[in-house]
Formats: sequence, C-alpha cells, structure tokens
Amino acid sequence: GETFTEKQIPVTMVQEVWDRYNELERELTQQGLDNTDPAMATPMYIRLATSTLKTAILIAASRCEKDVIVKLTDLYKAMSLAETWKMHAESVLLELGKSSSEKIVERALDKIKRDPGVTRATVMRGLHLTAKEADWIINTLVQRALVKSDKAGRTERLYPITLKGEI
Repeated sequence: GETFTEKQIPVTMVQEVWDRYNELERELTQQGLDNTDPAMATPMYIRLATSTLKTAILIAASRCEKDVIVKLTDLYKAMSLAETWKMHAESVLLELGKSSSEKIVERALDKIKRDPGVTRATVMRGLHLTAKEADWIINTLVQRALVKSDKAGRTERLYPITLKGEI
C-alpha cells in the first residue's frame, strides 16, 4: 500500500473571523446553558462551534491557493452548514432520555394528528400494538387532553385536541 505522511499547512484567519467566531461560540454556549438539559446541551453546542470553525478552514483550503487564509465568507458558509447540523443535533437531544413507552405514545399522537378520526384499530395495526398497549396509550393521550375518543357502536375514533380545546 501507499504511505501517507502528515503535512502541516499553516492557516491564517483574519481578525474579523476570530471576532465573529468568538461571538458564535458565546451564542452557542449560552444556548446550551439556557437549554432544559444544560449538562447535555452545552458540550454539544460548544462542539458545534468548534466544528463550524474547522469547516471554515476546510472551505478556505478548498480554494487550493498557496496560502490558506480563512475569510469571513468562509465562516459564514460554515455557519450556514452548521445550522442544519444544529437542527439534527437538537432533535437527537430531544430524543435522549425518552422512554420507549413515551416514544410510542408520541408516535400514536402523530398518527392521530395526521389522520383525525382514525379508528383505534388502524392505530393498533399501524403501530403493531396489542389491545392492552392500545388501551394504555389512548388512555394516556386522553388523560393528557391531547386526544378525544369517540365511540359509535364497536368503532372507536380518535381525534386530536388543539390548544384551544377544539377537535
């Protein structure tokens, strides 16, 4: 195989990049501290700031010029990419700590919101639930005032309840 040697390339960042990066790092650190779970969020946001700076360096290096000089436009491009990463990281953060039963309750609620008036049987089939599991999930949603259950004969239909209490 081939042997690769590590080559260090000097990188220069203009002062306005450092200024804007420091501002970004402060903003993201504060978002982490203000989060409902700062112990998990703060390191994630700090890492995101660092990854953004590294991405700006890679963008600058991709110009293949003799000297790698990170400009403010490089940082802004990296920040644009980091916004997408941030959304994904936040969704992962939201899922942390949720029990499997809480996740299935959320999936059932999503199904009911997507198809108001859906039958209990359809929800059970779609989520592969037993009758006992469906009872527990639907009772939980009704108790939380998130769903209204309407029975007509043997058919039970489920409707989401809006913030105003309307169906």
